[in-house]
Amino acid sequence: CQLPRTEMSRTPRVVALIDMDCFYCACERALDKDLVGIPLAVLQYNPFAGDGKPGAGGVASIPPEPASARVVARGGKVLIPSAVNGSIIAVSYEARAKGVTRFFRGREALSVCPELVLVVVPTAHGKSDMGLYRGYGAQTLKIISEVCGQHGPISIEKASVDEMYVDLTAPARARLASESHAALFGEGAAAGTHVAGAAEGADEAGRGAQPTGVLARNSFRAGHAGQIVKPMDAASEQWWCRSPPEWPEEEALFAAGAAIVCRARAEVTRRLGFTCSAGIAANKLLAKLCGGLHKPDQQTVPRDHSLLMISA
Repeated sequence: CQLPRTEMSRTPRVVALIDMDCFYCACERALDKDLVGIPLAVLQYNPFAGDGKPGAGGVASIPPEPASARVVARGGKVLIPSAVNGSIIAVSYEARAKGVTRFFRGREALSVCPELVLVVVPTAHGKSDMGLYRGYGAQTLKIISEVCGQHGPISIEKASVDEMYVDLTAPARARLASESHAALFGEGAAAGTHVAGAAEGADEAGRGAQPTGVLARNSFRAGHAGQIVKPMDAASEQWWCRSPPEWPEEEALFAAGAAIVCRARAEVTRRLGFTCSAGIAANKLLAKLCGGLHKPDQQTVPRDHSLLMISA
């Protein structure tokens, strides 16, 4: 039932946004281990490519496996000319570091990063066949549901094929009731959980700043080379390492939620080889914002515990 607004403000929630890191590339690497650790981009199919027969239209069907049959370019050689200029739908972090973004097409990306490997999505019946990615997405959802639900009931909302919102309020409260605050804060710190603050805001604003002072939307939509694994800064370490009297109950809920999400993310990596990032906050909006601050394979909570009191 819907709580009255005054009561909602007194009922803190813990919501996580769990987002797979470079999901389409991760799926391709699950099929072809030779793609791990090298610059990689996944292309959308070319609807104007034809089916490979002279004078014939349509789009050739290319099944998910063998994955090698969908490699468009590798080692500086173009293997499927009809697909090489397709639009990019995913860029690995190795390729992002070389300057490749999702706003490129295949040929432009190769000019920026000649060692880039391009893979085209599977096709069937004249269009993309997303079954490969949906299958891995379903496996990820199942794992996260199992781990997050071990300590109490959860609610999950699938946001896309590679991200989901998880209401962790019940299991977080259960862990607070059965474990010490010190243990939960210690687990959150050991997981390297970032605590968002002024440093993140200044960094993101600096990357997107324009001469007019307006932030560049593309800097955030396409991902940027600043998305690298970073250790916690001193302010985050200080937040996690405070003495017990300084832990408000609301912040202890964040710590419990961070500990639960860390275990879920680790289990996804153990079973599937994928990594994922997360934001843990008071509601979906804040969780989404926190989740995008530190990627890949990291998680973030907001610094101000009063944010827990913002109703979703």
